[in-house]
Amino acid sequence: MKARNVIISLLFTIVLFVFVFMKIRSEPRRKLIFNRNPSKVEYSELALCLMSCQQMTANDITYIVRHGDVINKTNKHNCPSYVLKGKTRAGQSITVYAIQCGRAIKIYECFKSDHIINCNCRDENARPVSFL
Repeated sequence: MKARNVIISLLFTIVLFVFVFMKIRSEPRRKLIFNRNPSKVEYSELALCLMSCQQMTANDITYIVRHGDVINKTNKHNCPSYVLKGKTRAGQSITVYAIQCGRAIKIYECFKSDHIINCNCRDENARPVSFL
């Protein structure tokens, strides 16, 4: 009788394991969320120009990435892009446009929300508008 009980228990455990495995495998994968601690941070030329013009530092941008609110998320390309907004330790309100690919993040554009400063910065990926 003992051998029969062991075989029944073993079969029950295997069936339960297969059921749980199939249930987990059939669930949709979770969407990637914004990584607050990226391993690599890159800046576009537009972002560097805007940071220089508006007197922002990389520490300000990093603070917004870590503590700012995620306002919007879009998936235009392979990597999701985010709009982050927050206040620095000095109380300046900054908006950051970032693209996140895996553990790396690229700061595409950033500006101070408090003050409107006209900078002569051009986007390297901008296409000229044709009126034809």
